[in-house]
Amino acid sequence: MPRNISVPWAALILLALVGTTSPSSEHVNHLLMRQRPAGPANSLPEVLESQNYLSKYASLLELLAPIDSAFEKETDFDIDNENQIVPLLQYHILKETILTDDLQVVEPHFPPTMLLNETWTNITGGQRVTLMRQDEDEVFLVSGLDSRSMIDYQNRDIHFFEGVIQPIDTLLVPPMPLAETIRGRIPSMSAFLGALYKTGLADEVMDAKDVTIFAPDSQAFQKTYGALSELSNVELRNVLAYHIVPNRVLYSSDLQHQGQFLTRATLDDKTEPINITITAAGNHRYIGSSAVLDPDIMIANGVVHIITDVLNPLIPDAQPDPARKIQSPVFGPRGNATTGKTVPTPYLSDLPCITDCAATEMTAGPARTLHTPHPPTMRAAAVKCTGLPGVKAVVGIGMLAGIL
Repeated sequence: MPRNISVPWAALILLALVGTTSPSSEHVNHLLMRQRPAGPANSLPEVLESQNYLSKYASLLELLAPIDSAFEKETDFDIDNENQIVPLLQYHILKETILTDDLQVVEPHFPPTMLLNETWTNITGGQRVTLMRQDEDEVFLVSGLDSRSMIDYQNRDIHFFEGVIQPIDTLLVPPMPLAETIRGRIPSMSAFLGALYKTGLADEVMDAKDVTIFAPDSQAFQKTYGALSELSNVELRNVLAYHIVPNRVLYSSDLQHQGQFLTRATLDDKTEPINITITAAGNHRYIGSSAVLDPDIMIANGVVHIITDVLNPLIPDAQPDPARKIQSPVFGPRGNATTGKTVPTPYLSDLPCITDCAATEMTAGPARTLHTPHPPTMRAAAVKCTGLPGVKAVVGIGMLAGIL
């Protein structure tokens, strides 16, 4: 027997779906009031069927429903905050149904959600979430700020009507803009972010729709500090532009085979963009000759893949040697002879302060390891000029509590 979802959670899901049809606020509030507990609880199918313009969703829904314990730390749940509730709920509703038994081990899927609100996302077709089977009885999701949520495997694939509920242990976090993502969860990308600000590319990249960013980590910038420090601002801007693929959101599943994609960079004074080359070798993926270190970091307007080395647009035909752990440099020795971990992380001074900021030096951190997505953990977050609200302040609600 399918499990019913009783009000007020059916009403909240209804509210999320109503949000995709752009009704008036008065109509949304009217629907909420009609569905609040005052009599016998309605099931979700009954709620959907009662609204004829929502009937198309009945066969499309997959709900990612946080279990009760996910809300114990959430204290500011506000059912009346429509601007907050609607997009967060929409991010917990997939546009397609994927059963856990259909997932292959370590083969990520990136289903679109119903989060289409341009205040929250700038991706064609809806913001995505990563869904992956880690092993026989572990399936997890990765959302914004690299937040991970495990599916309750013992209670997976709960069917209702023609949809499916997947109980999850942690709220999904709608992906944040690039700057907030780096500052909040990925401090190893701070040099890249600082360089974007230095060259005036940061706002352009974060305002663009559908972008893929191959971002060198800070160790990569330390390794090439001598050469990069000799570049003009225009030259550095073009180097960074070579790491950005516009108008395409390329997840790791799109990097499985050899291919080329146009970047924002140009060669010399020409206007034609330069291609980057994708190479697949065993389980590893290379962008030019740089290995993908950490794939599929969701951001509001696309996806980021962290890579091991800074790419050089003047050497677009650079190829990797998969047999080598360290690839041949694409930047020759120039400028400051001191490079590597002894060099202070460059471009941190170009990061804008957003609160009272004490200058702190970031260290290179532990040795890097290539890997595929992994089970739920959270990266350490300690980065200069951090004044961002935490995940709790961003998400800070108790969605769908008691849904099961």
